[in-house]
Amino acid sequence: MLFHAPEFLFAFLPITLVVFYLLSRVATKAAVAWLLAASVVFYAWWDWRYVAVLAASIAFNYVVGGRIAQCQGRSRRGMLWLGVGGNLLALALFKYSGFVCETINGLAGAALVSFPRWGCRSASRSSPSPRSPIWSTFMAARWSTATRCRSDCSSPSFPI
Repeated sequence: MLFHAPEFLFAFLPITLVVFYLLSRVATKAAVAWLLAASVVFYAWWDWRYVAVLAASIAFNYVVGGRIAQCQGRSRRGMLWLGVGGNLLALALFKYSGFVCETINGLAGAALVSFPRWGCRSASRSSPSPRSPIWSTFMAARWSTATRCRSDCSSPSFPI
């Protein structure tokens, strides 16, 4: 589900906001729990296999946030950096590791590096559908790149 999808705009978002508003008038903790549940449902709508990653991230941020609230001075700043670093590490690991491995392997021309995908969908391996409006642009870019490479590689000034 995307933010501009009709099921989000006309079903998920209104239901989430109305229930949150009603719960916040009665119990703040229940309203916060509702938003947490709605976030998990929204995230799972895309791919339920990543709910464990989201749960681990929520737990990590909750613990780090609690420690930041308890700490004073430099240790407080250190906990903040730990939290930011942990989130960036998770982002790099789950979002960009496949891209980095494919780039290294592509530059080397061999499968030097492999990384488990945890059942992930790889955006870099997918190509547009022939019915997609950008199909012709995609194919033109591929043809242009292939033609440019062939002409550059065959020129005598190209170092091999």
